[in-house]
Amino acid sequence: MQENYTAALAAQQQGDSQAAHRLMQRAYLEAQQWAQESHRTEEIDRATRWFSHQLLLQWSFTEHYILCQQLRMYFSRYVKHVPRYYPQQGLFLQGRDLRKDPLRVGFLSPDLRNCSAARLIADLFAYAPANIQAFVYATYPHDLSHDEVFQTLYAYMVNERKAPWHDGSKETQHALAQRIYHDRIDILIDLAGHTSLSNLRVMAHQPAPIQLSGLTFNGGIALGNRCLRATDAICTPTSDYYPHDLPLMLPVWISQAGAATSSSQHPEKTTDETANKTADETTEIGCAHHPGRLSDTCLNTWGKLLQQAPQSRLHLKHAAYAPNTRQRIQAHLIQAGAQPEQILFSGHSDYETYLHFYDSLALALDPFPYHGGLVSCDALWRGVPLITLSEGMHGGASLLHQLGFSAGIATTPTDYIQKALQLLKNSLLRSQWRERLPQKMQQTVIGNPEHWVAQIFNALAAYIYD
Repeated sequence: MQENYTAALAAQQQGDSQAAHRLMQRAYLEAQQWAQESHRTEEIDRATRWFSHQLLLQWSFTEHYILCQQLRMYFSRYVKHVPRYYPQQGLFLQGRDLRKDPLRVGFLSPDLRNCSAARLIADLFAYAPANIQAFVYATYPHDLSHDEVFQTLYAYMVNERKAPWHDGSKETQHALAQRIYHDRIDILIDLAGHTSLSNLRVMAHQPAPIQLSGLTFNGGIALGNRCLRATDAICTPTSDYYPHDLPLMLPVWISQAGAATSSSQHPEKTTDETANKTADETTEIGCAHHPGRLSDTCLNTWGKLLQQAPQSRLHLKHAAYAPNTRQRIQAHLIQAGAQPEQILFSGHSDYETYLHFYDSLALALDPFPYHGGLVSCDALWRGVPLITLSEGMHGGASLLHQLGFSAGIATTPTDYIQKALQLLKNSLLRSQWRERLPQKMQQTVIGNPEHWVAQIFNALAAYIYD
């Protein structure tokens, strides 16, 4: 059991999603039997942690509707075995005089390090109301003593905000939930969602009377009435995928503010060499997401796009592009119609080099069904038009709708190809949007962290007093 789990994580790190998915399924089936035979919370926590990883790996292999059903099944099993500290959202806070007794707000995150999510979190910390008592629960499992972003966040919260900072990376989710409950946290804000280092099992215990997720993950969290989710009318599914998952509605999808630092804080853009090229010259398109997000349907679509745009080259960048992963993805793209010379890979780089990756691109491709959020923001801040598929998860469509860039929103894989081809053939339009996108990002709430952070806390305050 442990052997399969360890091998699955190793395969995931290497970007071999198929092997990771297969090994994790084996580990989960073993863990499921183990959990059913045990009544110890620690063992149930371990088994469900493995299932959480297995679910994450299925984004690339499972239909969105089926995945949502599995998410509900996962948490329905887990919550039966764990205590719920507060039986109802917000009830504990009603009638309390918050002027005399400030709110105690906990921030729960594995991403307090040098990554796009940390830049969102830095804004959230900086603009959180001064009259709250902040607490930080960090769960990243590796040493961050040399990470400048971590050190900056730590110094600001501990020295300036006087926030207690707890390292929960070595605790079980059950133990961390106990600590949060004993810290008498009023509002707990999850900053990971269903990612590889998810803390949603902490939220399942409901250790705080009000809980919020969705700031860095646009998808169902399947916690029912145990957690509010930040969303908007575009991101909220009209089907019954998440029947009890969305009691809190915010004016924007906050997770798209991930790159919301002013453009002057980004490295200077290099000259756009593709903006004025003709349709017969090479155009560069690209994606910087983890290869595990590139589903078969997504790769088929991209392969057909490259076939119909022979002058284009696809750049795929991520640290997880190991040789076997490159071979698998290249073979899939070629089978769908691409030529080998149209596919280029690049691996790990520092954050500044990663941002410069976008400067030579004519178009950024959003993967599906698990699309981008913060990475999409990075591309748009650099002025690169984005093509996204509004199906299942709608965060990309929400982002482009706010920017007035409907030309990048597709409704089917075929429509995705057609919209991409239209933009690739129109260098003048791309050039115009390259100039406009950073400005539009600054003009919307996405580029004004003081506003979107205020919206979060205003919405929470309204929820408390309604």
